[in-house]
Parts: sequence; C-alpha cells; structure tokens
Amino acid sequence: MALFLVQHGKSLSKDKDPEQGLSEEGVSEVEQIAKVAKGYHVYVSRI
Repeated sequence: MALFLVQHGKSLSKDKDPEQGLSEEGVSEVEQIAKVAKGYHVYVSRI
C-alpha cells in the first residue's frame, strides 16, 4: 500500500467564509494536484 500526503488548497478567511471553504486559488491548486496524480495513476481510495 502506498500513502500520499497532500496539503489542502488555500481556504477563505473566517471573515469571508466562517466554514473556510476553498478560495479560487485553492480550488485551482487542488485541480492541479489531481491532474498530476492522475498522470501517475494515483487514485484516491480514502480520505
């Protein structure tokens, strides 16, 4: 079994979003990481 650790994308500040959802930049970061992982045939089975 392989284990890959990835830091989450940048979130919004608590002032802008109390639940601290991802910012546009954070969404872009996560999408880029997913593309790279897919290129290496890395698929998420559990979070």
